[in-house]
Amino acid sequence: MRIGIDCRSYGPEYGYKGQYMKNLISHLVKNDDGNEYILFFFDREFSEFANNSSWIHVIKTSAKIGSIAEQITFPHELYKQKLDLMVFGTPNSPVAYYKKSVVILSDLVSYFYPEKELKSSLWRHFST
Repeated sequence: MRIGIDCRSYGPEYGYKGQYMKNLISHLVKNDDGNEYILFFFDREFSEFANNSSWIHVIKTSAKIGSIAEQITFPHELYKQKLDLMVFGTPNSPVAYYKKSVVILSDLVSYFYPEKELKSSLWRHFST
């Protein structure tokens, strides 16, 4: 199975979402050899990522999260790879990508524990 993973928010500089993606990729590298993974990185993360696995391919993309390029050029990059499944690390995903995909919602902690994230009672009222 060819699985694409959106690693544009990879690493600790992207907060807990980036750390989640980093941990996800490190566990896949160690534990899964039955699938082929195609990882999509920005320039800096692309050059820093050390790939020693034959079943992991790294692709550089310039489509920023939440940008017009994400909606126009990124789907073309995804379709070129002929993926069976695409995993997006943030809720921002290309609207024009119609194949099977999964969105990781790692920030549901603020939904279940609003008092930890939102200080104002007014914000807490409108967020539920």
